[in-house]
Amino acid sequence: MNFSQDTLALLLVVSTGFLFLVIFASLYYLWKKTEELEFKSRLLGRKPKEVQAGDILGFAGKEIWDFLTSPSTDIERQAEVRKRFVFVLQRHVESIVEQGLFDARKGKASVPPSEANIGGVSGEVASWLPASYVKDFYEIGSHLKSLEGEADLKKETRLLLSEQLSKVVNELGLEINVDGLVERVAGNIGTFDSDLA
Repeated sequence: MNFSQDTLALLLVVSTGFLFLVIFASLYYLWKKTEELEFKSRLLGRKPKEVQAGDILGFAGKEIWDFLTSPSTDIERQAEVRKRFVFVLQRHVESIVEQGLFDARKGKASVPPSEANIGGVSGEVASWLPASYVKDFYEIGSHLKSLEGEADLKKETRLLLSEQLSKVVNELGLEINVDGLVERVAGNIGTFDSDLA
């Protein structure tokens, strides 16, 4: 079977064209896949968005404080927010006192911010306390470290905690027993409870 030179040349051109087409398609496919992988790796490299803390009946952070300390025509809603905020307040105060104690043990001082995300049964709630209260509770925690062996001063520190909690409870209009709240806070901070027993 004899092929003419023209036929061979045509077959060579068609084969070369097909080969270039296959190479181009392969390069295009690799380029697109590389772009896709780079995009995915950029997405994975990004820090996940922080989970926003929840609220109490639509109020979060300073909004809770403002709602509870201002006159309201929605007395039932205010009463429900007060009821739910008691646990959040307790945990917030505990976290501040514990921070003061831990910082004192490490020999540093760093008063936490007014707002904190407080974990609960149904998720976190953004809680807020005025900076003056945060500072006072923090100092109570830092005093726990420095009062080892001094029973009278420890009882005095417990009284300070009770006074500060009374101020907060009265300002927010919470209907709770302050002594019971002090006991719960002290009981959940083991060192506090044993130091001040």
